[in-house]
Amino acid sequence: MRARETAARVSTRAAESRLLGEQLNRLFVQMDHARADARKIQLALLPRQFPEAGGVRFAACHQPRGRSGADFYQVSSAGEGKLILIVGDVIGPGPAGGLLGRFVAHTAIEAAKHLPHAGAILNRVNRELLRLELTETPLVALVVALLNNATGELSLARAGMPAPVFVPAIGEPREPREPKLLAVPGPFLGITETTYLTHTARLSAGDRLLVGTDGTRPDGDPGPSDDAILLAAATRHREFAGQRFVDAIAAELLVHVRHDDDFTLLCTTFAPN
Repeated sequence: MRARETAARVSTRAAESRLLGEQLNRLFVQMDHARADARKIQLALLPRQFPEAGGVRFAACHQPRGRSGADFYQVSSAGEGKLILIVGDVIGPGPAGGLLGRFVAHTAIEAAKHLPHAGAILNRVNRELLRLELTETPLVALVVALLNNATGELSLARAGMPAPVFVPAIGEPREPREPKLLAVPGPFLGITETTYLTHTARLSAGDRLLVGTDGTRPDGDPGPSDDAILLAAATRHREFAGQRFVDAIAAELLVHVRHDDDFTLLCTTFAPN
């Protein structure tokens, strides 16, 4: 009788365990579907066309390479003849990564309407992220640039992102490592109160600026690094223009990528009317 009672209890516990396992499996499937749906929505929200103002032209290549990547980019008017360029990445995002990227882009665009330079915009975005008081502290990498579409005046700041590459109309493509403030990225957004420095320059007719996420690098490292592959690709394909230029560079870089981070590359060409 004791053996039968023990067997009955074991059988009951086994049935409960099977039921719990089935429920957990269903939950995991639902979470996987929710993540996949969030990914589709995130990709659908990326811009397919860019504004054309004062002859400035934009082209982008975005290659989703994982199921939960959170690269984002956007170009928008900042008023008074200026455009704001945004390229960013939410690191280790989970399902909310795409939503957080939209929040960051919206905050930056709104801030650009009344703040004078890119560093101030990053400062504002960082404060707004901290104010959210999220359960898990996000790591957000971001490049923000303000471009005057008539004069070519450029204001740029970056947080946790690779340095942009400058492709002049005359001369070899290069990293704008002078002044030094652009050689080392500022800290990721959303970690702590800090300030971000601004780099200023002036683009001439035919100059191009390439901004990419860490997914464009072979090892996915956003810090100071050797961008020889990107520089070489930009040099080889510089006779191309617009989307053809970006696609040619992307095809070459993707051969060397050894990770599954999203690949995002945005090109700005200054060609005033």
